[in-house]
Amino acid sequence: MKKPNQYLDFAVILLLFYTSGVAIYRHVTDVNGLGISNYIGIALLIVVIILKLTIPTKFRLSVLLLLSLGLFNIVSFTYYKSTAAVGYGDNSGYIDLINPLILILIIIYVIVNRKFIRRYYTPNDKEYENHLNKMIDFYLDKFNSCSEEELNKALLIYDQYPSEAQIALKKLHDERQLKVLTFS
Repeated sequence: MKKPNQYLDFAVILLLFYTSGVAIYRHVTDVNGLGISNYIGIALLIVVIILKLTIPTKFRLSVLLLLSLGLFNIVSFTYYKSTAAVGYGDNSGYIDLINPLILILIIIYVIVNRKFIRRYYTPNDKEYENHLNKMIDFYLDKFNSCSEEELNKALLIYDQYPSEAQIALKKLHDERQLKVLTFS
């Protein structure tokens, strides 16, 4: 059985293809032409479909990126312009902000795919350990360049340093056998 987010992925792509198809049809039958943002939107939509077929793990992220570009009207999938505008006076003083239809799509897409998004932006244990070791090495290099007097001053304010710096200070304290603090 397919999950609801798989149906949503299909529905979003189908909706974007439909609106792009309507835009192309209106372009062919009317005098007005499509803008560069329409052509970019259609090209990126095709790239997203190719990503779905070749690298499925990057599909949801690429759809979210495509919708984000559509939110600020960088790419467009429609023949008409639908924006929420802010300004004053006549139409020349208005600034287009966002496309409200794409905003609704993004909100629905994020709600349905919140586990994927949370997992994508949360580092795993290996990444966290790698980052922690880099930070400890950074502080070790920093404190190794200190004189013994500066290191003793740093040890006196040990609790004010971040945990990575505290680990580095403790290692240096043990290596140099300083008598400033006793660690439990």
